[in-house]
Amino acid sequence: MTENPIEILASIRSILGSHAHLSLASQGMRIWSEVLSYRVEAEEILCKLDEDSQTLANIRLNPRVSFCVGSPRDGRSINGNGVARFLPGGGVVTIAPYRFAMSHHGPATPGRQVVEKRKLRWQSADPWPVGKGAPAGIRMKMKFWLKAARSVSFPLSYLPIVLGTVLAFMKGAFDPVTFLLALLGGVSAHAGVNLISDFNDFRRGVDTTDALSSHPGALVDEVVQPESILTASTLMFLVASVAAGFLLPRAGYSVIVFALAGLLGGYFYTGGPLAYKYRGLGELFISLLMGPAIVMGAYVVQTGRFDLVPLLLSLSLGSLVGSVTLANNLRDVQDDMKAGIFTLPMGLRVGFVKRLYYVMLGLPFVIVAALVAWRVSYLPMLLVLLSIPMAVKAIKRVRGAGDTPSEVRARAADGRYPLNSIKLHFQFSMLLILGSALVVLLSSLGYIRL
Repeated sequence: MTENPIEILASIRSILGSHAHLSLASQGMRIWSEVLSYRVEAEEILCKLDEDSQTLANIRLNPRVSFCVGSPRDGRSINGNGVARFLPGGGVVTIAPYRFAMSHHGPATPGRQVVEKRKLRWQSADPWPVGKGAPAGIRMKMKFWLKAARSVSFPLSYLPIVLGTVLAFMKGAFDPVTFLLALLGGVSAHAGVNLISDFNDFRRGVDTTDALSSHPGALVDEVVQPESILTASTLMFLVASVAAGFLLPRAGYSVIVFALAGLLGGYFYTGGPLAYKYRGLGELFISLLMGPAIVMGAYVVQTGRFDLVPLLLSLSLGSLVGSVTLANNLRDVQDDMKAGIFTLPMGLRVGFVKRLYYVMLGLPFVIVAALVAWRVSYLPMLLVLLSIPMAVKAIKRVRGAGDTPSEVRARAADGRYPLNSIKLHFQFSMLLILGSALVVLLSSLGYIRL
């Protein structure tokens, strides 16, 4: 049997074209199945379905489906996974497949061939992947769950906590236990948000193997059940709540405000009736949560008060985090439209989104420069200017991304738009923390006066 994905896909399409009916079934906890007539158009499978049928109601609740064409007595059969969408008015459900498994049942050539659509092209996949469930062994489990929680994004939460703590130290307030509890709570809440977002994006059909993201989530490869990701998310939110509980007697009732803002803001990012990520509000709320809420939270639990300087600097970090979300949503406009969700770039022209991105990358430098002009003792914070080359690189990549959503998506593999913003956030944050620490050091040595 060939391992060439193009030849395998051609055989699969030939089999699909030789049958008139398929068996459609659910993926997930709600179990259902139905035999439907179908036809193939381009890379999509179209099924006729009554608008008042229970199957259609099930698809609206969970658009991820499995399907089967053929049987062992035919010699070859096709099993597949896809995302189903209903076309109003025509009574037609379209299935966009992202995985096919072709089984050979004859005595001469038994076997199984699998192809998956990954980042715009079909590729061969392991025909017999490891069974369902997280990997065995402590080391492999840790590696799996760190990847599932997207630990690569944790600097977006722990660096603002470190900055808020350093700024509090600048005011003469620092308690190491309070810092560690804030760090534990912030990172746990961030992990919980990543996990529940993964669950909701998978359930809604937003994430598939064809996603362009470098970190598409633990559920895309379907090696664990969605419910296990939901359980892990709940556990992370519980850890964050316990950390907030321990902070309460140390830092006062202000902890409750920041804890609720983080937990509720994180949950409603993709969950609940609000699900603001799907309503074009992701950039705004993420900027506020990952900037002012975290930085000011870390500052207030140390000092017990609000101040203007940490608020201004928190806006700079929030703007950079928002640029990550904006770049991600700009890249995924076409995919998000198919998934039936709405993001900010979908309601704006590509050129305007690009200009907004430039502003979000430039604003943090303007804030720091204005702060130094206002109070010269903060001069070491100008170390952030060393991250300008990364900002220029990020801007150039987005500028060259094309003028239409299709061009932006086609050039995404080379542009790596969100990753460039993540790198800029890391460099800018580290330099700002270092500059703030230098302000504290120079002040303690008597070289500057705060």
